[in-house]
Amino acid sequence: MIFKPVILCSFLLFSILLFSFRNIDKPSGKEWLNGSEMLQKEFRLDTGRIVNQDSIQTCLTNYRKLMKAHGFSNPGGQPFTQTITTTAQLTTGESFSGTDLRDWLDATAAAYAQAGKTFSIRVEFGVYDMTYLNMYEPDPAKRVKKNNRIAIFLVPYDTSSGQTLQPHANIAGGTPSGGGGAYDFGGLQP
Repeated sequence: MIFKPVILCSFLLFSILLFSFRNIDKPSGKEWLNGSEMLQKEFRLDTGRIVNQDSIQTCLTNYRKLMKAHGFSNPGGQPFTQTITTTAQLTTGESFSGTDLRDWLDATAAAYAQAGKTFSIRVEFGVYDMTYLNMYEPDPAKRVKKNNRIAIFLVPYDTSSGQTLQPHANIAGGTPSGGGGAYDFGGLQP
């Protein structure tokens, strides 16, 4: 009896995940009038990538620090002293390639099954820093634009132990080879 609600909740969460991150602001003016080719060209430049799980740890720590500086803490209700002196570019969502994400999910799920593990995913928030961007963003102008922006990562883990498999991702090529790694959605909006 409990099995059906778990499947339903999992399906609902996955559906929300896939469709909510596809909410992209449409460009105005000439770009939009030229048709979807310009829109696809603009947003296909950064559609997500497989990354080493170790490389995202600083980004995850940066997010916790940023949230604490904005008054978010665990537990809530703590005294707050404002420490923010400047604002940063807001991230309202991320775009990504559904095909690339599906390929990563399939390869990673297969690797967990082969290892006899139960495949699950955590959605983790992070904040890009230059160390991470120097590793994964080849365009120097985009590195500067993305620095200190909120990012979203998918981190696989085994349900029963909470541990992740060693990453076996071909990071340079951005394609899974045996599954593993984390997935950085990458396409920051706006």
